[in-house]
Amino acid sequence: MKIKDISMRKKIIYLFLGCFIVFLMSMLVILYNIYSEQTYTELTQRSDYEDGLITQQMDNLTQNVESCTNNLIMGINMSMTGKYLTDDTEESMKKKILKVTEDNFLLFTEVREISVIYNTGELYTKKKNGIFSYTTDNQAIVNELKSTDVNTSGKWYHRDGEEASVYFVKTLTEIMKNDQVGYIVLKVYEDVIYKNYASKKTDGISQVYIFDEGGYLLSSNQRNILEKVLGEKQVSSKLAASKRIYENLFKQSGNYRVQERFNRAGWSIVTLLDTQQGMKSLSKISEVVMMGSALFLILFLCIVLFVLKKILKPVVAIGNHMRRLGANPLSKIDLPNTSDEIGYLVSSFNKMVDKNAVLISQVKKDEHEKRHLELALLQMQIKPHFLYNTLDTAFCLNEMGMNKEASRVIKQLAGYYRLVLNKGSEWISFAEELSAVEKYLEIQSIRYSKIMDYKIVVGEELYSFKVPKMILQPLVENAIYHGIKPAGRPGHILIIGELCENEVTISVIDDGVGMSKEEFADVLQGKKRSVSQESFGVKNVAERLKLFYGDNADIELDEEMYLGTSIVVTINLWKDEKIEV
Repeated sequence: MKIKDISMRKKIIYLFLGCFIVFLMSMLVILYNIYSEQTYTELTQRSDYEDGLITQQMDNLTQNVESCTNNLIMGINMSMTGKYLTDDTEESMKKKILKVTEDNFLLFTEVREISVIYNTGELYTKKKNGIFSYTTDNQAIVNELKSTDVNTSGKWYHRDGEEASVYFVKTLTEIMKNDQVGYIVLKVYEDVIYKNYASKKTDGISQVYIFDEGGYLLSSNQRNILEKVLGEKQVSSKLAASKRIYENLFKQSGNYRVQERFNRAGWSIVTLLDTQQGMKSLSKISEVVMMGSALFLILFLCIVLFVLKKILKPVVAIGNHMRRLGANPLSKIDLPNTSDEIGYLVSSFNKMVDKNAVLISQVKKDEHEKRHLELALLQMQIKPHFLYNTLDTAFCLNEMGMNKEASRVIKQLAGYYRLVLNKGSEWISFAEELSAVEKYLEIQSIRYSKIMDYKIVVGEELYSFKVPKMILQPLVENAIYHGIKPAGRPGHILIIGELCENEVTISVIDDGVGMSKEEFADVLQGKKRSVSQESFGVKNVAERLKLFYGDNADIELDEEMYLGTSIVVTINLWKDEKIEV
């Protein structure tokens, strides 16, 4: 269906709906972009804040571990003036070191294991809430610690085959002599590091990786990745795996945002923010907004339909009114008067109906007068030649002593003119029309007794039908003057009338010279005179049939005639009706 064929109501609905959808989608796109940018900003700001908290927690952890080693060094120095300058027994040493370690466990909860090892290989180890052990043959460990180049500042280091943990080592110095006599080793487990930041980061959208200054992966909230790294037995393998992870983190792109911070101990805190996952809430909000927009759109459409129904009701009523009228006479639209454009349209239409009614009445009156004038013209067209010739024929017959024939001609002539000139009436019965034609043919048969004969075959069922006057006589004239006389031989005229349902067919047939289809068309169009100057003309008959019957009557040439001419008139007639003209 083309746009121009759509009703006005649908056009307006589509226009309103299209504009509203474009407006709504534009607003949604704008709001989505604004909210997306705002959400992204809030997400990154929150991530930065969390990263700052984690960095601060790692600072606190490393400072506490370092403070714990310092306290241990001070505690050991205060509890004894130096093992090699006193006579403390082995049991006394154990008690003093145990007392110092237990005090520090209470102060620094991050530390799970404290070891004090002297350069002589003596190792004192205490686990938090665990046993206290003492061994003497640990020179290999002393040598290992010396190889790390640890000093009084302390150092984080890793050992082969150890569980998920990291060590902080610091030299043990005898303060009075400023001699390095051993090492303080603190063991910090990975779960302790993890607990310090686990609650500081948004789950599901942020990945946290903590590397020490040496590049080892200490902890991560991606536990499966961490387990693979810490599962390596060799320190070198752990370091290689940690570096691969570190490098891969900075190769991330697309929806990931990578940030790196450092604490005071040189630890690297790398966070990987999944912005797409973090903005899922925006997608949910968008779905809610879209659903709300759809509901609002439905509500808007209902309101538009209601308003349009009120606005377009008069227009639709006018359209339906015009559609119902069709070819029927116009009638006024029964709608209340309003002062808007619709009211003006209705008022103008009703005024047009009034004017059209006046014009139609005038047209009918003009047509009535036109028919009277045409009938009068037809009657005036009856040339005096026919009258003169007929009277001459009667005079000659009388001179020849053929008084009966002369009287017969005069009587037929009188009867003919009585029917033709009867008070100017337009409609007569078919019986009267046949009677006039028969009288005309009777006179012509006397005038042309040697060359013309005729016959009328019409059933009585046609007699009561009303027809316009002078329908057949011009056709009979045409048959005589254009068919029989030019042939130069005796001819015949046959008039046949038939009734088929509501249709009457009248044929005027002659066996004269005949007429082609092109000649007949020229006659109907007035390009060629149909008969002599005594004729009313076939064209006049066709025009009168059109005037009185419109498309319900037709005049044609029967082309199947192999000899002469057959003109067929087909009309719909009213039986026993009184036609007022």
